[in-house]
Amino acid sequence: MKKSDRDRDLGTWWTAEEGKVHQRLLPTVQAIDQRQLDHFDRFALLDALYDPNCAAASSTSATWRAEIRRMTENLIASNVDTVQSQVAVTEVRSRFLTDGASWSVARRAVDTEAYAEEMAKRYKRAEAANVMFFDATLKGTGLAKVFADEDFQIHVEPMLIDNVVVDDAECFNGAAPRSLHYRQLDRDRDQLIQQFPDFKAEINKAKGRYAWGARLARWRGDPLVYETRNDVFCVESWRLPMGVEGTEGYVPGLHAIVIDGCDLLVEPWKKPRFPIVELRWQRRRSSFYGISLAERIIGWQRVINKRGWHIEKVLDQLAMPTTYGSMADGNIRVQETEVGRWIALKSGTPPTTVVPQVIGPELQADRAYARDGSFRETGVSQMAATSTKPAGLEAGVALREWRDMGTDRFSMQEAAYERVNLNLDLAILDVCKDLGSKAPTMSKRSRWAPRVLTWDDVDYTDMEVQISAASTLPRTSAGREQTVMEFTQAGIFTLDEARTLLKHPDVDKILSLYTAVREAIEMDLEGIEEGHVVVPESFLNLDMAGKLAHARYLVDRQYEDCPEWVLDGLRDYIVRAKAIAAMAGPAPGAANLLPMPSTDPALLPPGAPPGMPGAPPQIQPQQVPSSGPPLTTQPAPALPPMA
Repeated sequence: MKKSDRDRDLGTWWTAEEGKVHQRLLPTVQAIDQRQLDHFDRFALLDALYDPNCAAASSTSATWRAEIRRMTENLIASNVDTVQSQVAVTEVRSRFLTDGASWSVARRAVDTEAYAEEMAKRYKRAEAANVMFFDATLKGTGLAKVFADEDFQIHVEPMLIDNVVVDDAECFNGAAPRSLHYRQLDRDRDQLIQQFPDFKAEINKAKGRYAWGARLARWRGDPLVYETRNDVFCVESWRLPMGVEGTEGYVPGLHAIVIDGCDLLVEPWKKPRFPIVELRWQRRRSSFYGISLAERIIGWQRVINKRGWHIEKVLDQLAMPTTYGSMADGNIRVQETEVGRWIALKSGTPPTTVVPQVIGPELQADRAYARDGSFRETGVSQMAATSTKPAGLEAGVALREWRDMGTDRFSMQEAAYERVNLNLDLAILDVCKDLGSKAPTMSKRSRWAPRVLTWDDVDYTDMEVQISAASTLPRTSAGREQTVMEFTQAGIFTLDEARTLLKHPDVDKILSLYTAVREAIEMDLEGIEEGHVVVPESFLNLDMAGKLAHARYLVDRQYEDCPEWVLDGLRDYIVRAKAIAAMAGPAPGAANLLPMPSTDPALLPPGAPPGMPGAPPQIQPQQVPSSGPPLTTQPAPALPPMA
């Protein structure tokens, strides 16, 4: 480090004078990095163990480089890949529950759920959660930053835990840290200029990661390589506020983006959390960095590497076939060839080949024990790791039950994966709240025209309490085909529909044929609650329409904040549905349900000749009420009796 760096003030960076935050922040980050070098060296080692051909393999120690070179069976990769394929394949939807909420809150919760789902798809939240789970499985902690750039575009950006610096001294008592630093080692210079055009000269003068003096873990490398790069070393840091905003002892936090020699951004930070979503495999007491699944089995990986190396050497040196034959030349005693050894004997016995058994049972048993030990340590089934199934399990139900038993070991990680999906949705909505009118909009399907949802239609109050996870239907072809078979066995689909779906498994299309009647009525009722004047059509199931509208009316009138025009619209819809059904008479095919004419003289109409069949009872049509909602000053018309 240069003398000018050593002379810098190493006080708290969040209390530095304006324009001098970088003079305290950069040395602070470097000091924490040097003090906690074991964390970052471990991350580089885990990268190399998972992928021996990655660039991090050259950053490990000589001992571990030798271990990596003689690796023949990768237990870490097997365990990590198996767990990820078992847990991180479920798509998660955010559901906003409103138990006991008012009418307006319930309506906004429906819009919030639709808005959150659209934002999750648009910004690839599921992909980010999958990357976070992989990082947590391999390195203990998965992170993603959710933010809006200078063009008001939202980003969900996974972060390498290697580039996040948090002082463990702030976590000694198990508390959450108050400061977090995100060092961006290879920030593109031109991109930084585009984001901060007022500091173009300072950015061009800034140093890259090698020239800045960094030599730690993943920072090592050939200086000639970095001289050809257009990188700038950049650090983004957050300091959380203390207290509650508006109270007497409130102290705001700080958000800073700095480079060597310049403060690019320094602003107050008032949120009680970092703009980063976290996922940990297992928490490490008194540290921000979690314990990974791969970290648990490093010892077993070393054992199996050693045993594999030992077996390989024994096979090379001692397992060569030896042939004993007559001496053709007195100068040749022992000769080695590509297929084994040749030993000449003086006796005239015929040639004899001996293949020694050099791999003892203890050595083989120890290697198998090490392999089994790694799977016992993590709880991964070896059958799942090798894509095999137990003998005798043929039915799909039995296989699913067996898989569920195998994933019980990771129930905590499954719950954490669901929660991180919800937290990503909350973080996206939080950014939308900050953007306000500049937040993205979405279209919601409606009977009349696509309805545009804006941020004003979304409720962010107490979302963390209302939100819950709901898994979606399987989206893969195999999953859809399995769903088709289950629905057919349950009697939901007919055999003809099942045959059609097996050819093209569009499950939603067939289900919509059964639910179209109810969905059309619910769409009418939703239109009434949105302020539209809706008249039921004669092609609807008018009996169902009256029942559903009656039920919706009874539910909505319980809310004190439900507008009167909504109740009037529902009442009018009920009356019209009953009236149209009465005027239409029996539905086609209903004649078979009418009573048969009677020939009993006692039941004949007065004056009817003997033998004349009795006429069926006549249905008197009801009068259709006038259009428009009834006046609130007059008593509401009596509703027809419900069926």
